[in-house]
Amino acid sequence: MGLVCYYHHRFVHEGGWQVIKSGREFRFLPPERVVMRRAGGPGLR
Repeated sequence: MGLVCYYHHRFVHEGGWQVIKSGREFRFLPPERVVMRRAGGPGLR
């Protein structure tokens, strides 16, 4: 497991990103087609 902020947590669950553990590191793989959206949530204005 790894900790990510609310904004990046949404990338994984709603944006199609994958998180893969490689040894002691985590790799973040984008979806084939990246669509950037501004996430609303705690701490964002």
